[in-house]
Amino acid sequence: MTFRWERLRTSPAFGSSDDDENVRADISVAEVEEAVAKLRNDAAPGEDALTARMLRPLCVRVQSRPGEDSEPRPLTMALHRLFTLCWCSKTIS
Repeated sequence: MTFRWERLRTSPAFGSSDDDENVRADISVAEVEEAVAKLRNDAAPGEDALTARMLRPLCVRVQSRPGEDSEPRPLTMALHRLFTLCWCSKTIS
């Protein structure tokens, strides 16, 4: 699975139509988890001073029992909600 922004950027229809499947699809919690997992440890923090090393442990699912599906972490859910709001409003500020 590839994070949505990468799929959108590499899409042959990028910039040509809002009908592209990548544009219409919802952002999934799994995509948020994958994006956080792909953050570079050595990247400089932005204005918010958050680093990958700070975010990653707060977004990794913890299994309570082997073989049992675990729930997403609260920070993952908050990031998912934020990204979904930005994606739906087509606004990043």
